[in-house]
Amino acid sequence: MRAQCLEGAMSRAEPAGVWGGELFEDGKVIAKKRKAGRPTLSEVAAREEEAA
Repeated sequence: MRAQCLEGAMSRAEPAGVWGGELFEDGKVIAKKRKAGRPTLSEVAAREEEAA
C-alpha cells in the first residue's frame, strides 16, 4: 500500500505532504523535515541554485 501511495504522489507531482511514508516538498522526496520558522539565507540560496 505504501508503494502505491508513494508512486501515485510522484506521478501527480504532489507539491508537499507525507505520501507513502515519505516527506515531499516541491514535488520531490526530501531526506528530512525542515525546521520551523523562516529558512536561513544559505538554505534559500541552495534551493535557488538547485532549481537553476
